[in-house]
Amino acid sequence: TDAPHIAIDNQQIHVVTPGAQLQLYPVDWFSGSHNIVWSVLGPGKITPTGLYVAPLSVATGQWVTVHARDSVTGLSASYFLFVPAPSSTALTN
Repeated sequence: TDAPHIAIDNQQIHVVTPGAQLQLYPVDWFSGSHNIVWSVLGPGKITPTGLYVAPLSVATGQWVTVHARDSVTGLSASYFLFVPAPSSTALTN
């Protein structure tokens, strides 16, 4: 569709091991705005440039929701990552 929207480029990575980092990128279609505010729900943190940093350890495997929102247009996108516990079997991409 030609309607303005954004998405998150995850480099085809869905599992981030404890202590690892993943650079995420906002992909903007047809809005022309680049005022992305990142947030994360779950363990870990994300920088203003979209670098997700997984926690050093988790007791059990945890799902993480990463949210990108354009502060000017209000367009938003979400992406889900999995942070496995050391004894968990990692999910395949």
